[in-house]
Amino acid sequence: PRAGAPSFFRRVLVALDGTELPPAAVPVIATLARGSPETELLLLRVAPAGRGLTAEELVAPLRPALEALRAAGLAARPVIGAGEPADEVLAAAERVDADLVAVTSRGRQGAARLIEGSHAEEILRRCARPVLMVHADER
Repeated sequence: PRAGAPSFFRRVLVALDGTELPPAAVPVIATLARGSPETELLLLRVAPAGRGLTAEELVAPLRPALEALRAAGLAARPVIGAGEPADEVLAAAERVDADLVAVTSRGRQGAARLIEGSHAEEILRRCARPVLMVHADER
């Protein structure tokens, strides 16, 4: 979009797993948001229930991605949750009234997929909002 043009996406929820920053979805979403001052990028990190992490401990790993997005002139802020990842992403999407939910998928197959499941696929199936699934490059 050209600078100053209205954006189709006002709020984009980017679900992060906290293990790789920036995740594959962040550059893609940044490209979609660039040129639209109304778009706010909300980086979500979910802690497993019962882990007892503080808000600061949850937000700290997001800081590099937040700073990179802000340095690129984009509005970005953290959102945190605790519980089952897919449930928390879906709840956060409703809570922040997201226009788009972005998730990464590692593309697991076979036994790894059966054992670990796919939060991204569950979000894709259950989310009432548009979902952008980006393959996470693990190289």
